Amino acid sequence: MLPSGDYDPELIGDKDNELAKQADIADQLWRVLYLIPLILNVVMLVNFTCFIKEDSIMFNLSQGKDDRAMVLIEKLYAPEEDRQRILRILKKQVHKKPASNLTYF
Repeated sequence: MLPSGDYDPELIGDKDNELAKQADIADQLWRVLYLIPLILNVVMLVNFTCFIKEDSIMFNLSQGKDDRAMVLIEKLYAPEEDRQRILRILKKQVHKKPASNLTYF
């Protein structure tokens, strides 16, 4: 049976407080609470590394890789859509970052 109160380190010599401390020490639920997010993150990491092997269309366009972006557009959009038009529209939306002249040292 677990005590009704939580452990308070400021209460020294209180029997109920000592029982609450022992219950907290014996409780192993914290391991499960830490393990669940760990498992989910490992599953996501495996999915990203195994199944997502290509950069996004917008990243390819921002890097000037129009041919690679066109391959991805062909995979994503329906065959009856005008792919050159889609490419032109997406190119207008790309924000190219200016090169920085800053050095690390």
